[in-house]
Amino acid sequence: MTLKITTNAPCGSTWRCVPDRMQASLMLLQLMEGVDHLCGQGIAHRDLKSDNVLLEFDCAGCPRLVITDFGCCLAEDFGLKLPFNSRWVGIGGNPCLLAPEVATAVPGPGVTIDYSKADCWAVGAIAYELFSQPNHFYSSQRLEIHSCQERQLPPLPDSVPDDAQLVVRLLLCRNNHKAMPSHKQPLIYLCTLGKATG
Repeated sequence: MTLKITTNAPCGSTWRCVPDRMQASLMLLQLMEGVDHLCGQGIAHRDLKSDNVLLEFDCAGCPRLVITDFGCCLAEDFGLKLPFNSRWVGIGGNPCLLAPEVATAVPGPGVTIDYSKADCWAVGAIAYELFSQPNHFYSSQRLEIHSCQERQLPPLPDSVPDDAQLVVRLLLCRNNHKAMPSHKQPLIYLCTLGKATG
């Protein structure tokens, strides 16, 4: 995963960061906490990707993430739902990381897109990068959001904690209304993981 390091780096440089298991787990927890906070404030980022995450390490090597670039965010009077009556309505930033319910939405009278869980999908995709794996939604043999099924998702390495693997599966569940009754469910699992790794 390429993240922008904000300390101990020459101004404007980008370093290759290969986090260890604990650092990656903490970064995933922090991304989930950030998305949870945004959702709680009625904000959907809609362009969450590794390029929009800044990373800082403290002197002990503990990572701290900052979500940036809110140019595509949804924070209007509609809350986390966007009226989608025309294809001219912008649905978000990066088409590779759009949640299935956003990517497959068809515009029409009375149609709205619910973004309350959309950023969670992007966190699940970014999790592959955090655990030093290719993001399969970007690669040349990329998974198509419109048609991919959970069984097509590549497994994370065995070194990734079981709780983190469960969280990533929950985040990338196509029918998130069935598997994830709340955007907080993966956060609860991950908080348990954070206590175990901390």
